[in-house]
Amino acid sequence: MGSGRSRGLRLTGGGRAAAWGERGGLVNRVVPSGEVLAAAMAMANEVAANQPAAVQMTKRLLNRVEESAVDAALAAETAAALEAFANPAVVSGLKAELGRWAARKRT
Repeated sequence: MGSGRSRGLRLTGGGRAAAWGERGGLVNRVVPSGEVLAAAMAMANEVAANQPAAVQMTKRLLNRVEESAVDAALAAETAAALEAFANPAVVSGLKAELGRWAARKRT
């Protein structure tokens, strides 16, 4: 969500429709009220299917980057990439994904 929309929402305290929030980037996805738990669980399962070390590193990096200046954010991303490639589980996951990608390209 851009600065203008964010300021307007904060200053007016105005309520907005869910679709407006989705279009503006305020929310990731809008689902009917009866499907909220199922949608949340589906998203949680999607995250959980990823390599745990990569998820942890991504969360840590996103938290750091959101609160940093550009130079500090770039330094944090570089450090995270170096840490990732030093982790055997991450490297193994990348190799497996590259193998799946190569197999799809051959067909």
